[in-house]
Amino acid sequence: MKIRVFISTFLVLLSLASTAQSTKGKDFWLGFMMNLSTDSLSVFISSETNTTGTISMPKAGWSQSFAVTANTTTKVAVPPLMAVAKGGGIENKGIHIVTGDDVSVFALNYTASSSDAAIIFPTNALGDDYYITTCEPDKYPSEFLIVATSDSTSINIEPTANILGGVSAGNSYNVILNAGEVFFCMSQDDLTGTRIYASSNNGQCGNFAVFSGNKCEFVGGCGWCDHLYEQMMPLKTWGKNYITIPLKTRSGDFIKILASQDATQVNVNNNLTINLNKGQHTQLLIDSATHIMSNKPISVVQFSRGGDCDNTDADPFMIVINPIEQVINKITFNAFNSSIINNYYVNIITKTSAVSLITLDGINIDTAFSTLSVNPLYSIAQLDITQGNHTMHSDSGFIAYIYGYGTWESYGYVAGANLNDMTNTFSYISSNDPICPGDSLLFSAQFDSSVFYWQWDFENGISSTAMQASQVYNDYGQYDVSLIIHRTGGCAIDIDTFVKTIDVTGPVSDITSVDSICYGQALTISATADSSVVNFVWNTGDTAFSITPVPDSDTTYWAMPFSARCPGQADSVDITVVKPLASFSALDVCLGDTSYFSDLSYSTHSSLKSFAWDFGEPVSGALNISNLQNTQHAYLSSGIFDVSLNIVDSFGCTGQVLKSINVHSLPIAGIVVNDTCFNESSVFTDTSTSASNIISWDWSFGDGSISGIQNPDYIYRDSGNYLIGLVITDIYGCKDSTADSLTIYPLPVIDFDASLLNGCVPLSTSFYELTQAAVSWTWDFGDGSTGQGANVNHVYENPGTFSVSLTALSSRGCSNDMLIDDMIEVYPLSVALYDNHPGNVSIFEPLYYFQNL
Repeated sequence: MKIRVFISTFLVLLSLASTAQSTKGKDFWLGFMMNLSTDSLSVFISSETNTTGTISMPKAGWSQSFAVTANTTTKVAVPPLMAVAKGGGIENKGIHIVTGDDVSVFALNYTASSSDAAIIFPTNALGDDYYITTCEPDKYPSEFLIVATSDSTSINIEPTANILGGVSAGNSYNVILNAGEVFFCMSQDDLTGTRIYASSNNGQCGNFAVFSGNKCEFVGGCGWCDHLYEQMMPLKTWGKNYITIPLKTRSGDFIKILASQDATQVNVNNNLTINLNKGQHTQLLIDSATHIMSNKPISVVQFSRGGDCDNTDADPFMIVINPIEQVINKITFNAFNSSIINNYYVNIITKTSAVSLITLDGINIDTAFSTLSVNPLYSIAQLDITQGNHTMHSDSGFIAYIYGYGTWESYGYVAGANLNDMTNTFSYISSNDPICPGDSLLFSAQFDSSVFYWQWDFENGISSTAMQASQVYNDYGQYDVSLIIHRTGGCAIDIDTFVKTIDVTGPVSDITSVDSICYGQALTISATADSSVVNFVWNTGDTAFSITPVPDSDTTYWAMPFSARCPGQADSVDITVVKPLASFSALDVCLGDTSYFSDLSYSTHSSLKSFAWDFGEPVSGALNISNLQNTQHAYLSSGIFDVSLNIVDSFGCTGQVLKSINVHSLPIAGIVVNDTCFNESSVFTDTSTSASNIISWDWSFGDGSISGIQNPDYIYRDSGNYLIGLVITDIYGCKDSTADSLTIYPLPVIDFDASLLNGCVPLSTSFYELTQAAVSWTWDFGDGSTGQGANVNHVYENPGTFSVSLTALSSRGCSNDMLIDDMIEVYPLSVALYDNHPGNVSIFEPLYYFQNL
């Protein structure tokens, strides 16, 4: 029979609640200590869900509402004059935060060149017993602050150094605080080891918060000083295993280790052993990742030294280191904005077996980790981060520390952790491993002489009050086993509850596989379990220990293990199928036009990384390919071309698409035109050819006139030379054009005259032309007779009035004519009657007179 012992650490609760405690919560109390000066106080609130809340100083009358968007951080400014504790007695400066859902809270005390930040613990994670850590003061005092969360809280203080204006070292004093009141102390010496714990007040002890640090400290004795501010972890949350990582860019940090019990042995890197008693501490300068172990609970604090210690842009701050048992699974944090800080970092610790699970802002960061040489079970990472909101997640858990550096400026804090009670445990022994229904379990409480009462609740209707109890679970399921103990203490009777979940599942399978593949690929999914498993049953119907499916979409595969005793708990794996889908758009074009290709591709679960185009025209040489996402190509010839696009996404998966594009041939424009004479109609003939139908003709006649018909005619208003243009368009919108010249010849300019325009029959006259650009002349004398020539003679044989016309012909064959109406007037012959009786005629008057009768 195989026996396996399970020993676990559980959370101590002051109620019957059974929920593990972390730095997340819905109720918080905090306060601010004195800085060198205070420019601003800020509270940063982050959440994984949308929520609202209120921040207030209930004793001072200040309150403000706020809202937080999921996975972001809200900043709330706190009035410095009201909130910074000054000392000298009890002050009403406690700050209370209440929210509707779980949040994480961080506080920042800022002044130029002196600031620090701290994570704030929820109220239900606080304790009633603390040891504090500060830095050895150089010039300015060390300090601590107590914040009460309930009325009539009685608190004892046992300082290890003289309190300014108060109790000296080695003495103790008591203060009673009400909720919202604070008590602030300072010392010119190191207050490390000071114990602050609750005492009974009417039989009750109240929990409270404690903050410690320094007003402004020259850590390492180097310039410059900076405010130190951290919330102290309750004693019950201290552990025995710690890992520290050097602060990036630094040559070494101070590590202060504090013991709470006598005979504490501390081992550093499996080599150096240090013996400490209660309240004692040791300080080491360490420049490499370190594993610190102890036989009893200890506190570990890391100090950043002044920048002058190693000539870096840095400044002091302090961070309380969490034990590696107190890991958290998910946290949203903020790298605080500062005008001086410009370098932000995160140090991360997680199990080596789980580095593949951790993500920062949704991105796997496993490659950033290196195995811790002094403890290979754990791995560490140092990352540069940007200012602003970040989310870290791992199902296996982690611890992360955030810090920032600038010139004479810095801050640091833990991003988040669990705050489980580490002081008590209980164990159980199972008759079989894994646990099947019917197996017997033996539960044993850890021995504690102060415990006088035990009460077990096995969550199956059975209970026990023995220190040890046996139990048999007959059904599958998860059972939250709780142990309530009563013990004597300084605050009357303490009642604590411890919870452990028992899984009655039978054998548990573990499926291993890649979680993402490319579409069309096969993958091997393997199932493993303990040696009791004889076979698996898969949701695919297979029964082998591995399967090789080819999923075509996102799919979940599970396998249930079967042992000889009982079936077990199935494990599953979600497979993401990454499928790039190549696509593009392109239009058919005409030869000579540029083809434009627009990528329409996408990839499921990934982004596109590269593009490879082939335009299907090898003769274009190097221009036939392109690696641009959206591209273009000018084809050299017409035809149908097969265009391919190959894509590769960031996961390495490929996709391809092939489409055809038609490059249409161009129509060929042609025209026939003939020169004509003025006033004659010019006929334009289309002789264009095309592989497709021509649907439009756009003629231009060279004088501003146009036509849209195929074969137009046109009469020009003037003679001259004209450039004729024709643009044709086919059914695909492809165009061609041509042009030709046309001459419109002028007509001859006609004029003529005659030597004699009137006279008696027969009238003989000469006609002569006065034309321009004529080469032949045809006369019409108006009496039925014609003549040829430039100058002609004509005899009118009959009396009358005659219109004469001249038709002239140019060398281009263009004719013009002119008619002069009634140009020639021919008189008939007259009959003369006269008195033929002469008068006296003498040699001296030789005249003969006729008288018209």
